[in-house]
Amino acid sequence: MNVRRTAVAVALAVSVAVPVASATAAFAAKPSAKPSVSAPKSVKAVKPAKPTKAPKPVPFSADGVVTAVDAARGVVTVQVKGGTKDVRRAAVAFPVTSATRVTLDGVAASLGAVKAGQRVQLNGTRLGTTYSVKQFKARNLAPTTPPTTPPTTPPTTAPAPEPTDEPTEAPTEEPTETPTEEPTSEV
Repeated sequence: MNVRRTAVAVALAVSVAVPVASATAAFAAKPSAKPSVSAPKSVKAVKPAKPTKAPKPVPFSADGVVTAVDAARGVVTVQVKGGTKDVRRAAVAFPVTSATRVTLDGVAASLGAVKAGQRVQLNGTRLGTTYSVKQFKARNLAPTTPPTTPPTTPPTTAPAPEPTDEPTEAPTEEPTETPTEEPTSEV
């Protein structure tokens, strides 16, 4: 029975393998009807680069102390203590134009009135690395009014009362050093 099974398995294997091998050989031997010409690959059109967007103005604010003023060029250098993070803790030169509203102690002033050492607050916009100041408020650290002078005439003092030997009608508020005798009641 083993021999019979083996013979059937071999016959089956040959019947499957021979047609596959012959079909492969026939396919390889036939010349193709069409000549093999490779078609050119389609070339993708190059997209034009996107136009870069113009940067938007970004608002900024700065608080600090003036370190230098160049009124002729219209530039104020400020050591910034606080404000937006792009200027905070840095020395920045800000352009001040005729469109900038400059005030000194709350009064409209020119850039020439601003001096080094004054506290300032600036507001405006930044476009890239260029600052445009819209509002410039400066204030003096010391008051601008001179302090009042003391009067030139010395104040008059009232004379101290002279001690007298006569008794007073009102009791004194100060305690006496010696004890006083109290009256005794006779009963």
